[in-house]
Amino acid sequence: MKKDAQLHKWLLLAAGLLAVGFLIQVGVDYYRYQDSLNSAPFRVFVLARAMEYLLPGILCLLGGLFLRKRAVPAVAENVAESGSGRRKG
Repeated sequence: MKKDAQLHKWLLLAAGLLAVGFLIQVGVDYYRYQDSLNSAPFRVFVLARAMEYLLPGILCLLGGLFLRKRAVPAVAENVAESGSGRRKG
């Protein structure tokens, strides 16, 4: 259960890293793009990078949000079972 509770954090981190990777890769593509050498317009390169980075990133984001929403009631149940949820000391 502990692994399951932390999985949403890893998925959200992966989504963020994929978004940052997309921005970096598009920047590199823009730097390397030369109008005279490429027959495709630059937006085709951006679309291809979006398929490579943003589509998996969106899936990770949705999975992470789903798992986080599912994990919140489980945490609330554990707090309710333990009493007030405050540490005694």
